[in-house]
Amino acid sequence: MTALCPFLKKYKKIIKEKYPNVKLIEGTHETSITESEFREKVNCAFKTGKQMADIIVGKI
Repeated sequence: MTALCPFLKKYKKIIKEKYPNVKLIEGTHETSITESEFREKVNCAFKTGKQMADIIVGKI
């Protein structure tokens, strides 16, 4: 969600304003690719019909 959600910044802003003492955590682990790389791989998956997991881990 952190790479593809177009509303992420909006959601974060609203939550921080409403609940300033809540710590927001984006994701549960470090990513191994950049946001632009992820978007490129998603586009590739849609264009080729390949499995997204295989594209991300480099099997395809």
